[in-house]
Amino acid sequence: MATGSAIAQDAPGDMMVVFDMSGSMWGQVEGVAKVEIARDAFGGLLDDWRAADMRTGLIAYGHRRKGDCGDIELLAQPDEQADIDALVAGLQPRGKTPLSDAVRQAAEVLKFTEEAATVVLLSDGVETCSADPCALGAELESLGLDFTAHVIGFDIAEADRPQLQCLANATGGQYFDAEDAGELAQAMRNVALETTAQVAEPAPTAPDTTEVLIRVLPPELMRLPAEIEVFNGETSIGTLTNKTASVPGLTVDLPLGTADLRVQAQGMSGTFPTEIVADMGVIGLRLEANADTYVLWRDRALPLNGDHTVLIANTTGVDRTTHYRVYLHALGAPEPLEVSAGGSLIGPQAGIYHRVSIPSPTEPGDYEIVPTGADGTEYARIPIPFADPIVPAWLGPRVAEPGATIPARWAGDANRSTVFQFEKDGQRVSRVVVETIAEEDGFQLPVPPEPGLYDLSLLWRTVDNEQLSAPLGQIAVGVPLPDDEAALAQDANVDTDGLAQEAEAMGGEEGPLEDVGPLHGDWNLIFMNDQRTISMLRGQVSQAISEDLGSGGLVIDAHPGWGFGPTGSFGTMAVEELDGAPLLLTLVTETGTHVADMERDGSSYRGTMALPDTEPRDFVLVRPKDLQAAESAMDAMPVDHQIVTRDERGERVDTALTWTIQGADMESPETFNTENYSLEDTGRAPGSYRVTAQTSDLEGVTNITIGRGKQRANLIVLRPKGEGSDLPLDVQFFCSEGEDCDMTMADVPIDFTLPVGWGAERPLPVERGIATFNMVTMTDDGPFYATLNQPQRSTDLGPCEELMAGTFCWDTTSDPDLMADIDMLRTALSFKAAGRMLIGSEVDEMIQKLTGDAE
Repeated sequence: MATGSAIAQDAPGDMMVVFDMSGSMWGQVEGVAKVEIARDAFGGLLDDWRAADMRTGLIAYGHRRKGDCGDIELLAQPDEQADIDALVAGLQPRGKTPLSDAVRQAAEVLKFTEEAATVVLLSDGVETCSADPCALGAELESLGLDFTAHVIGFDIAEADRPQLQCLANATGGQYFDAEDAGELAQAMRNVALETTAQVAEPAPTAPDTTEVLIRVLPPELMRLPAEIEVFNGETSIGTLTNKTASVPGLTVDLPLGTADLRVQAQGMSGTFPTEIVADMGVIGLRLEANADTYVLWRDRALPLNGDHTVLIANTTGVDRTTHYRVYLHALGAPEPLEVSAGGSLIGPQAGIYHRVSIPSPTEPGDYEIVPTGADGTEYARIPIPFADPIVPAWLGPRVAEPGATIPARWAGDANRSTVFQFEKDGQRVSRVVVETIAEEDGFQLPVPPEPGLYDLSLLWRTVDNEQLSAPLGQIAVGVPLPDDEAALAQDANVDTDGLAQEAEAMGGEEGPLEDVGPLHGDWNLIFMNDQRTISMLRGQVSQAISEDLGSGGLVIDAHPGWGFGPTGSFGTMAVEELDGAPLLLTLVTETGTHVADMERDGSSYRGTMALPDTEPRDFVLVRPKDLQAAESAMDAMPVDHQIVTRDERGERVDTALTWTIQGADMESPETFNTENYSLEDTGRAPGSYRVTAQTSDLEGVTNITIGRGKQRANLIVLRPKGEGSDLPLDVQFFCSEGEDCDMTMADVPIDFTLPVGWGAERPLPVERGIATFNMVTMTDDGPFYATLNQPQRSTDLGPCEELMAGTFCWDTTSDPDLMADIDMLRTALSFKAAGRMLIGSEVDEMIQKLTGDAE
């Protein structure tokens, strides 16, 4: 390796540039197309390479055809002395983003397995062609003699950045972020410094170092996000997760002397100049919360009239552990107005809109909404003006599909009695109260289900209870908007840029989408699998004017054996309107093309499809806003599923079992022997039954429901007989293995991990998406409890936290082993799994496919 490095430094370096020419490069930054900004900045980088005698080749993708993942072209080899500037100037953005295959081709041009090779990628988006840049980086690094990929991300969405960072980090390269022309030029200069230094500078002599353990702690009242990156100066030295940040932490070698340690995570960060000395051991870094960013769903001033319903969202992406209150202050005033003394309670969840009641002040002017913690901490000051009078006006879209919802933006009243009313030919058709259309994604106004031109009005009451109304103009539902109304529609807040970004993130065609056709937008494909009803596929369907075919990308959440690829990979789908016939759904997967007819059912479509290696399955294609109703409808479909038996490690138990069933209508339990047990085989009347399964050394129990619209699939976890018998609870789960145990159920919406020695009751569903149960372990001092969503026990325990799964409480303790167990339970209950959990050999099989190494 040392010899190879010396050879690379003695000769001029060869470089391959991979240039993004996908359709999204036509997007604008500060009024200028991104492709033009990139061309200008790229010229300076080429000048630096020429000055260092570095030969440069060029590969471009997405510049010839739309929707073609094979649109990758080698335009110049490094030894051809081509005019790279002229080649780039002649390219036009058109298609998709197959960046992984393009980088692989660039590496092969440089003979990366035989010689040192450096690739520079410029991209404004993530991979959209069924490949994993992160896995590609690891593969090229492992196969190459000395392979490095530097990545420049131009105008990249925050959620997409980690994918490109991972490609660079996996190969020892650098990732540079740029949001505008100036930052892109600086990123190009940084790339020049990195690449020319590889050729001109000898390898530095390693200074004296010492091994240190870095542990990262969150700010008070906050939780660590999923990924935490640690830097020394501008160099990344490692990545932690919320599970590994404090235990075990990050072990690294640092040079003796002053280190500029820096930690960056979503919603929090910290800079820590630290003197590194020999044998210093552990370094603890407590982060500080970044300034919170809040947005309002409001475009104009509010009128002086009672309390108004306002939607407010915290966009930082990190949830706080407690609710807080929102007050109205005069501009710059330290104390809230008297009319806002009580505040309005708001939840901690970030990234969604919360409904907040804001009182009117007594005088018009500029005011501020102030989210405030229980300790008095002000998280933000959000300007909000009040005026009197205000002329009501509609600021939202004026064109909609029948029965759809449209974003409601308006000037005028928003108090609890304010009403939107649709009229046709002078007769009222429908009306909704503002408070009832407040959703997590903003105010969403339902339009009438029948096509036609409707008059929209705003109705409200004054503080003196006087009824007032104002016309807001016409809304065209399923018909063209009249010419005299078209000018008003120019001000509609139709988020076409947002639609394009969402489509690209889901793997759909790049470029702007037109909001046309009944199929346009986001859809979920819901299947019934062998354990539960789940939303397996979600995608964006785009439909051009006058076309019957809707097509788009999919985000996959399905069993690997069904041929869709690993979770998160992309497939494609098409939905076609047939004249007077059912819709035709086409899914293209790794195993081929699958087609099914769909019957319209209100706002959703129903059908049956045979997936790879499965029997035909019922499904529903539905918009996300109707997801709950569709899943409820799927729950009503009759199924015949066996009870699944697994051991504590998650492996299926398929040996002969002794089964016992007991029900309220049975005089005595019934016992029989069989490997599997089907709910349909019981022949019992509808009702609740208790089923026990056991082998010679394992046993487990569950409650099942038969009939009542659906025979629900169930899971029994078999544990060694007698294990957990000393616990003071009737536990179904007990972790007796030498490592922690993953628990999952078919009919309760929760998956969790138990520490060794802990037992848990069978979780019970409280309402949709919420479960409740108790957990316990035995200590020298007696039982130690933890609970989820158990208000009657919460007051008897110690600390409580609001997690994704609900309210989690535990006994007060300073025992480090118990606190480590609590941290594990907290982490396990801080997310909700989607789809079916892979267990046992399935996990090994998936890892083998992805990495080639099950270990």
